[in-house]
Amino acid sequence: MVAAVLVLPALALIGGLAAACFVKAFGVVFLGEPRTARAAQAHEAGLAMRTAMAIGAGLCLLVGLWPAGVLALVAPAASELLGAAAPRSLAAAGPPSAVTTMAALLIVVSAALALVRAFLLRGRSVGKAPTWGCGYAHPTARMQYSATSFADPVLAPFAAALHIRSQGELPAGIFPAPVRYERHVGDMAGERLLVPACRRFLDAAGRLRAIQHGRMQLYLVYILGTLVALVVWQLSGRIGR
Repeated sequence: MVAAVLVLPALALIGGLAAACFVKAFGVVFLGEPRTARAAQAHEAGLAMRTAMAIGAGLCLLVGLWPAGVLALVAPAASELLGAAAPRSLAAAGPPSAVTTMAALLIVVSAALALVRAFLLRGRSVGKAPTWGCGYAHPTARMQYSATSFADPVLAPFAAALHIRSQGELPAGIFPAPVRYERHVGDMAGERLLVPACRRFLDAAGRLRAIQHGRMQLYLVYILGTLVALVVWQLSGRIGR
């Protein structure tokens, strides 16, 4: 019970971050005006590519709606890899029927919200218009949201734990010159822990090069010394008994 209480917030956080990641990727790629002439010529993918993506999406939906069947499908392979107790462990991981019920309930709620939206918009004119351009009469693609703009609301609560580096020049004067701004989010675990630890390990390992000269005679001496040490260790153990 305690494990479930601890896992649920973690799963909610992971799901929220994954949703934010996909929203950022979709917004940067598909929303706004094209930034280049080549991007302006972009068009929908062919039927074969969309069919492949639809099959993958359908399989993901199948896993959510019918996890019991998917577990039964992978149980023989898991049994071969993990042992005879693998199917039991898969079954004990959680009740598949509860997952199916929650997935079906989510689909029903989503469909109901879609119907309510369609009912509220019935008889009303729905059109498309450019987003607010911050007072600019002729906004360009350089003024629209970037990946940094999409990610900033998500990164702001974790600013104290993230290694964020900003580089750029702010506009100055009545007629400012062209400026630039870059923002990079570093990897705390990698830059503060893993990279320094790996460097120290490599430095320590580099000091062992003193015993590696490429001479066969020296390597034979190492082997002989190891054998003598093992024999002495075995004899000392027997004498101690």
